[in-house]
Amino acid sequence: MKDEYMFLTVIAPGPRNPKEKLDVFLQPFIAELNELWSVGKKTYDVHSKTNFSMRASLLWAISDFPAYAMLSGWSTAGKLACPYCMEDSDAFTLPHGGKQSWFDNHRKFLPIDHNFRRNIKWFKKNHQVKKPPPHIKSGDEIIEELESYGFCSVTEPGATEVNSEFVRRCKCGWRKRSIFWELPYWRTNLIRHNLDVMHIEKNVFDNIFNTVLNVPGRTKDNAKSREDLKEFCNKPELHRDDISKTYPKACYTLDKQNKVVLFNWLKILKFSDGYASKMSRCVDMAKLKMFGMKSHDYHVFMQRLIPIAFRELLPNNVWQALTELSFFFKDITSRTIKYSDMLRLENDIPVILPVHLAYEARIAGPVQYRWMYHFERFLRRLKNNVRNKARVEGSICNAYIVEEASYFCTHYFRESVKTRLRKQPRNDEGNNLHDGEVSNISVLNINGRPMGAFKCRRLDDTEYHAAHTYILLNCEEVQQPRANVADKCLENIAFGPLRKIRSYNGYFVNGFRFHNVRHGATRSTSNSGVTVKGAGNTNNEISYHGNVEEIIEVEYPRLPIKRIVLFKCSWFDPTPKTGTRHHPKYQLFDVNNKKRLNIYEPFIFAVQAAQVFYATYPNLKRSGDEWLAVCKMQARSYIQAPLPSTVSSADNEAFQNEEIGQHIIDVEDITTSHTLIDVEILYEEIDELDEFDENELENVISSGNEDSETDDAYSEDDALL
Repeated sequence: MKDEYMFLTVIAPGPRNPKEKLDVFLQPFIAELNELWSVGKKTYDVHSKTNFSMRASLLWAISDFPAYAMLSGWSTAGKLACPYCMEDSDAFTLPHGGKQSWFDNHRKFLPIDHNFRRNIKWFKKNHQVKKPPPHIKSGDEIIEELESYGFCSVTEPGATEVNSEFVRRCKCGWRKRSIFWELPYWRTNLIRHNLDVMHIEKNVFDNIFNTVLNVPGRTKDNAKSREDLKEFCNKPELHRDDISKTYPKACYTLDKQNKVVLFNWLKILKFSDGYASKMSRCVDMAKLKMFGMKSHDYHVFMQRLIPIAFRELLPNNVWQALTELSFFFKDITSRTIKYSDMLRLENDIPVILPVHLAYEARIAGPVQYRWMYHFERFLRRLKNNVRNKARVEGSICNAYIVEEASYFCTHYFRESVKTRLRKQPRNDEGNNLHDGEVSNISVLNINGRPMGAFKCRRLDDTEYHAAHTYILLNCEEVQQPRANVADKCLENIAFGPLRKIRSYNGYFVNGFRFHNVRHGATRSTSNSGVTVKGAGNTNNEISYHGNVEEIIEVEYPRLPIKRIVLFKCSWFDPTPKTGTRHHPKYQLFDVNNKKRLNIYEPFIFAVQAAQVFYATYPNLKRSGDEWLAVCKMQARSYIQAPLPSTVSSADNEAFQNEEIGQHIIDVEDITTSHTLIDVEILYEEIDELDEFDENELENVISSGNEDSETDDAYSEDDALL
């Protein structure tokens, strides 16, 4: 989903929005799709050096919600706005607010024997839900319905008058017969039009955040909603006080003091490089609200910051509800998902549009190939090419043709020629193998790239002994029993490195950019957080978290050149309940900022490091910075592939495999306390996967194979998370 693989096929001339008549401009596009399906196009195969007839089909349409109506023909406004529930929607008009509401429409998606279906207090008062979830219509059923109503395509003569007459007469959600039904295979597609996760997530967060902060004019908790609440819900504590003529403060809103704490926390919050934009630029301390947030800012706040930001500021039951909704979107947008997990999410979070997101993910796979982020960026690039505002369409078309021709020509350039599309990756590790030699010592065959100039210094006795001991204990070849040492490189490593070392401010490895603490202190990003799996017995393995104090490169005497990069770290105390705590339900992991490891073992190999960033919990306590939330990062271009030995038979239905399922959502359990358990339980499954990856990597390196990345599956998706 990159710009160079996107095609500008249709430009609808302005200045007015064609709306339902967009099908008129799509006619050439549909004609070409029909030709590709029935006839095909002669194409050259570079591998076999032969021509073949290529056929193609349209998989689905991706658009925002207003364009959903333009493409599908189903109106996305009013009581019948949901394109899945259709006529089975139970939406109603609020008597005081005057808006359409889907309140209590979600219980019908729960299992038929769920306790919430019979609850007459927590939802719409004195109301039980017995009806089953609505039937999702197939393509054949929709075609039959359109033909029974008599809707026609807008490309036919007099279609506007005919369709308008049927809309008034039938009072249904259909407005036209979409031109996509002219594709012979369109009715057989399970997913024809995708709900846009990007805008849905943005709107959900916007409503929640503005309501919690009680932003005037944007909160959903206003006088009209309180009057509607009095009529539909059993919440007497939120009713208007007849004496003071005011409404009491709700438990889900923050007072001014807590707002100040929250926004001060956002102003000093730092993310890792390339993870998110600077949140402090969106903070308005005068009006105590956020402004100028981009869609990706909503994305990060919804999935990563809500569980941290409101944990100490809101009551536990409110925080749990927001956290479960946050994890729902986090699971939906995972780069690898499982079929069984999507089924679970459909039952756990039944909120009208979000429940359909889980259904679409179960059918169509990860949302990274079905949401609007890539196309919004592509549209922005097209708009930036406009130079003549009197001829907008011509400017876009001309600039696009020039770019396409230039990109086509770059395929015939030599690899040494640098072009705009051959730019170096953001965190390129480079090739750190000296003189192109591949050693038979595993610790010497590790890719990585230092950042910036180096400074030389000498190791003291304590540092030298710790570094030398760590290298020997973690070198696989040293641990193998030998009668004699015939390898000169191994003999040099056993002798010990030179005292003089190189110190760098940063290092690129494993797809991450690491900085030492001193270099990152004045930067707007936090790249010094590090985590590594501890060694020991399988049942006693724990993860160590800390900060990179220094990045050093040690060198061994004699040729060939032998260098090893080490991270000198300060570690937090990994002792459960003292130095770490873990929330068993939501799998939140914290470290104690005031507890440090009392053993001097500062060094690790750079290749062993994974990146994390730490965030404090905003609260009014003096010891608010005692516990730090650990947010683990994932490399921009790495995906952990599923292992055949660790995937059960039930997981064979998974599209891919990833971190999804680390937390357990239980809608009925809303009173779980913040208990602490052993941290080893949290990482038990992750340790098994990491152990396999490291052993496999060492076997490949020790055998002399230059390709040491056989366990890494690369993703084309940019790091939105």
